[in-house]
Amino acid sequence: MSINEARLIRYLKTGRVMHSWRRMAQIYYPIDQDWHGNQLAGKELCKDAAEVLGENYMDWEDTEISDFDSWAAKNPPKKTDLVALKKKIKGTQKS
Repeated sequence: MSINEARLIRYLKTGRVMHSWRRMAQIYYPIDQDWHGNQLAGKELCKDAAEVLGENYMDWEDTEISDFDSWAAKNPPKKTDLVALKKKIKGTQKS
């Protein structure tokens, strides 16, 4: 996992929306994979991202919005990562 992917995962998990573990797996894994929407897979995904960032993923659960805003200002996701993520999310939604 790249540092940019890890930042993006943290951004989605601790940001203003605060996605669930299950939703993180839905976003990250393709719909045809067994891990798509699996809560434990989402938790492991966040754990891996936190390790890349040198953080503890369990601390993410207690992140205040002001703390997140401060972190996001220093670690913004790249626009290309956000565009790729939007495409990925679109692919996870059922018609």
